[in-house]
Amino acid sequence: MLAKSLTRFGALYKKQMREMAPEMVVIGGAAVLVSLVLYLKVGSIPMAVAIAMFMVMGLAFFLPIVSSFRLGQEWNNHTIYLMMSLPVGGSMILGSRLAALLTQYVFGTLIVGICGLLLVIGLAPEPIYNDLDLDLILPYLDIAVLLYLVTIAWMGYLISVSFFSQIIGKLVSRFSGLVTIVTFFATLWLSGKVMGLMLGQQHTAIPAPDLMAQLLWILLGVIALVAAVIMALSIWVYNRRVEL
Repeated sequence: MLAKSLTRFGALYKKQMREMAPEMVVIGGAAVLVSLVLYLKVGSIPMAVAIAMFMVMGLAFFLPIVSSFRLGQEWNNHTIYLMMSLPVGGSMILGSRLAALLTQYVFGTLIVGICGLLLVIGLAPEPIYNDLDLDLILPYLDIAVLLYLVTIAWMGYLISVSFFSQIIGKLVSRFSGLVTIVTFFATLWLSGKVMGLMLGQQHTAIPAPDLMAQLLWILLGVIALVAAVIMALSIWVYNRRVEL
């Protein structure tokens, strides 16, 4: 039973990844192209490098959010009805889509980050790794990894809100787009209040060296919990209220 479920999930995930392949190629190509142009033309101007890579990183961040709103478009081209006729529930359909969008985000941000790092190393006036002190870098590396995990959780939260708002919008026959927009921002506002209350109840009596890491772990847990609740609500509404 578990093997069959995993097979179905894998098939849905591969389908989503095939649809997102052109966008991932665009992100990867943009990162590589910008890096090559900066390396060949700009030289060692750090501000230009930072601005250009920040713009590509913005594309990698916002593209999964934009792609998440395609769920509502599937009602317009009737592909959603084919999906709903399959022997899979909302957890499979929405879960595979969420996994694919998060994969797109991780791929995009990692390739932009790697290109940016290689660009910095290539444009450095002298080898910077000779002066690196690993004992000083390792604690900050842990914080950087935690911070990146927080951004992944935040992306999952935004995608979950997007799914929820689109499904709610499809429950009404008129003004579906308006209902989707209102639900999206209302859910962001309400869930933001909940996260604020949860974070406000945390104590910060932690030794200074471990404070940042501890706060990031708490933030990661709160965002992931709220995202999971919204995703569960999306699946429940999809299974119980959305009809063929």
